[in-house]
Amino acid sequence: MAKIEVFNNQGKKIKDQVLKLDLGLDESLVSQVLRVEQANIFKKSGKTKTRAEVSGGGRKPWRQKGTGRARAGSIRSPLFRGGGVNFGPTGESRTLKIPIKMKLKAYLEVLSWQAKRKNILILDSIEVKSGKTKDAAVLLGKISKSGRSLLVFSLPESKDLAPWRNLPLLEMKSFGEINLIDLSKNLKLIFTSEATGELKRRFKDV
Repeated sequence: MAKIEVFNNQGKKIKDQVLKLDLGLDESLVSQVLRVEQANIFKKSGKTKTRAEVSGGGRKPWRQKGTGRARAGSIRSPLFRGGGVNFGPTGESRTLKIPIKMKLKAYLEVLSWQAKRKNILILDSIEVKSGKTKDAAVLLGKISKSGRSLLVFSLPESKDLAPWRNLPLLEMKSFGEINLIDLSKNLKLIFTSEATGELKRRFKDV
């Protein structure tokens, strides 16, 4: 069990919430899931044509013998300007997959690891009544004194995000957008109450 501190939008601690984040860290599992997620982020969009795909070059550029030049069968050979490319990018999209149970277990292990390091807290409400960025900065300073933070919110709370957007030490993502890469960073993880509810529904053991 992990006791997670809960703060109101005045920066005052109001209670502790108990979450079942007590798993050990299996580094081999976590690294495997991280590798899959990192590989799937970067899409290979480059594409070059091989000599079979380049148009033209049906005629032999010069006769086989007697010219003093090297023999050539097509001006679309990779040796010629405008010819095909050897071993260039193919543009194929290769997506790595991992079993969902392994993925969820890795997420829970990293969350447990962060909870043990006191890097997780819950913000009861992200509404800043004044709507000013400076007031959001004051609130962030009260609840997170460790530098960079990640605010995890629920989509219905998007209407209250305006004062938080320009804070230089704060990243923001909805619960559906976060991945293991985000959770593994050396950040203070700030979950809203709504996002915590989504977390408990997503991971039924929490």
